[in-house]
Amino acid sequence: MTLDEFRLAASNDFAFYAENCLQIKHKATATIQPFKVNDAQRIVLADRDVQMKERGYVRQIILKGRQQGVSTLIGGIGYRKVTCNKGVSAFILTHLSDATDTIFEMVKRFQDYCPPQMVPTLTGDSGRKLTFGNKDSGYRVGTAGSKAVGRSSNIQFFHGSEVAFWPHAADHAAGVMNAMLSEGVDTENYLESTANGMGNYFHTQWQAAVSGQSLFKPIFIPWFLQAEYMTSTLPEEWERSAEEETLVSSFGLRDSQLAWRRNKIVELSGNGIDGTRLFMQEYPCYASEAFQMTGETGLILPEDVLKARKILSVSSIGPRIMGIDPSLGGDRFAIALRQGRVLEDLRYKRGDDVKTFGQRVTFCLNSINELQPDVVFIDMGYGADLVDRLRELTRVDIRCIAFGGSAIKDEYYTNKRAEMYGEFNNWLTKDNEQVQIIDSDELQADLCATLYTTDSNGRLQLLPKAVIKTKLGFSPDLSDAVVLTFAEPVVNFSGGRKTSRPKIHGNT
Repeated sequence: MTLDEFRLAASNDFAFYAENCLQIKHKATATIQPFKVNDAQRIVLADRDVQMKERGYVRQIILKGRQQGVSTLIGGIGYRKVTCNKGVSAFILTHLSDATDTIFEMVKRFQDYCPPQMVPTLTGDSGRKLTFGNKDSGYRVGTAGSKAVGRSSNIQFFHGSEVAFWPHAADHAAGVMNAMLSEGVDTENYLESTANGMGNYFHTQWQAAVSGQSLFKPIFIPWFLQAEYMTSTLPEEWERSAEEETLVSSFGLRDSQLAWRRNKIVELSGNGIDGTRLFMQEYPCYASEAFQMTGETGLILPEDVLKARKILSVSSIGPRIMGIDPSLGGDRFAIALRQGRVLEDLRYKRGDDVKTFGQRVTFCLNSINELQPDVVFIDMGYGADLVDRLRELTRVDIRCIAFGGSAIKDEYYTNKRAEMYGEFNNWLTKDNEQVQIIDSDELQADLCATLYTTDSNGRLQLLPKAVIKTKLGFSPDLSDAVVLTFAEPVVNFSGGRKTSRPKIHGNT
């Protein structure tokens, strides 16, 4: 291969470039060896390549477990960008000074071991900045601290490391975003972190990416992709627990991976720390699992939701019950449909799609006509006018529910909202009766945002929705629609589907 052919291959294929141009320190043996892209890194790299091809720029927010090589990958991509192009400024912001030093050492190692024909002239090395004068490019690292750090001009490449642990995260991000065009051609912006609970900047941005409200694409990397996260031998008399059987059926984990997980949980336990919970945060199997470890008490547990997400072929017998949680266009306007032990449908709109009353009526009416419920429960907070209009337009039983109203089982629940969530949780966890729900991380995050207390009589009392939104950074609209299907007992139903042809009385 000629030098020109080598350079062309290196510019077109990062995995080729990494293995032939970059050296890393092996995390277990501390030996210097070629950078070979692993399975977790390939997920990030594949999406990066697709974005660059389709959009001309890259915006990724990455949720990961511990030590999966994401920072190394992004560091390598940035180093290639700076050294192989002119006029590129790269900036990396970490959460701790030690982490800043580690990343700069990694970049210096790239520089020291890169083949001479691929390295531009180094004209400056200030300890946390490399300058390539003949390329008019530079690579700088910093530590999140003062609100001013990260403010610079003309950044083409940004890597935010462990964003969930930044102090002043929103201020740092605003500075960086102002230094980079939101859709600048050939720019790259990566926000990556392990989870650190709900409500912080990273979690808020993850939610926005998942719901399609931002330019960032959400990338989740489960712990079990790491080849080294398994044991070479199993303990004597090895036997899976019920929880481990669920992990096998849900994710196809092998016994060697389960044994590694057991050992890690023991390592993480102690001093009052629940090792299993901490493992779920540090080494998540799915996105919403990581975010649930908030230190708050949630009524609905992630493992119960996951089990119901992975169940297949449950019979749906009984009345078809719809729950509608309206909004005026800010939060999600959500609609759910449940029949018996199956949550069959969940949909939502937001923003300009449900900004007017007519749009909200149309969304509800179309969903009713398509899904053919026997009864519809609507939150009266923003739904009283919808109830009146839908009663004019359809023959389906439409009922208005006050979340703050009295519970039917008032000996157990302080109000209707607590009752609906409590009854949903009973349905979800009832012994020997499998239930099936929509397989959605977004729904799981909502369901598990059930912060609660008990009153002096021991009755369940959920924190108000507004408080949850303030504490966790999002409104649990999807779960509100789902639990509305438990608002009241429904015993009399058609047994067949009604034809809900609208009776038009004027315009909506």
